[in-house]
Amino acid sequence: MPLTLHIAPPIAESAAAEAVTFALEAARQTAQDKVTHYRAVCLSFEVRTGLPSEDFRRQFEAGDWPDSASGFDWYTAWRGAELWSRRLAALTAITVV
Repeated sequence: MPLTLHIAPPIAESAAAEAVTFALEAARQTAQDKVTHYRAVCLSFEVRTGLPSEDFRRQFEAGDWPDSASGFDWYTAWRGAELWSRRLAALTAITVV
């Protein structure tokens, strides 16, 4: 799907394309860093509990896991990984032509 940008004078189209490309790459790197971080937090929890994240998520969302700070920390990290993975996928799909 094409996207139209308005470029205010006196900025040249090539300079705007370079700036948008730079911004996209920076956003992609930030998103990748966030995904890596949040997945590492989840993996640490999995190692400590011996429970795969998907199983923990099902139990947590069903209310079958006792309320605990570590449980909420894991769930927050899991949601963060999901959110940033979607953002990374969207940012990766964008190209400047």
